[in-house]
Amino acid sequence: MEKNKHFGSVYMNLRYSVILLLLVSGCAAKVDKFDYLKQWDSKWQTCNQARKNSTEKFPESVWFNNLNKEDKKNVLLYVDRLKQYECAKVEADNLRNALSDEDITTLNELLKGFVYFEPPSKEEVSHLDQNQLDALAQKARLFSPMNAAVQLNLVD
Repeated sequence: MEKNKHFGSVYMNLRYSVILLLLVSGCAAKVDKFDYLKQWDSKWQTCNQARKNSTEKFPESVWFNNLNKEDKKNVLLYVDRLKQYECAKVEADNLRNALSDEDITTLNELLKGFVYFEPPSKEEVSHLDQNQLDALAQKARLFSPMNAAVQLNLVD
């Protein structure tokens, strides 16, 4: 779980690309749409900063402790992405609701895979007990995945 030094710049480039595209495509013609975009943008930035600064511990779980190391890493990443998504979910939903079908298609194409706009994939954790996974995720709060990886001895 090596920390990517350029990860934040990807968000910034994506953020400005999305705003520019939506402005050019006429999304800003209605103030409400642009306001929702600004609210969502502000919220995910706040969430991202809170995540980076978090000292929150990953929740204790007998089920999690009994997983192999690879499954633990995948669960950690899934729960991290879920918490990021949940943090800005209200603003993302408000933005989706304010946009037309055409705007939504454009925005969804641009933001596909962007953790603050859509729920995370369960592909890497689909073979695990979903009830236990959901229970663990429900107990978790926004946390730093790097700190959690160290806490859980998952760093090689």
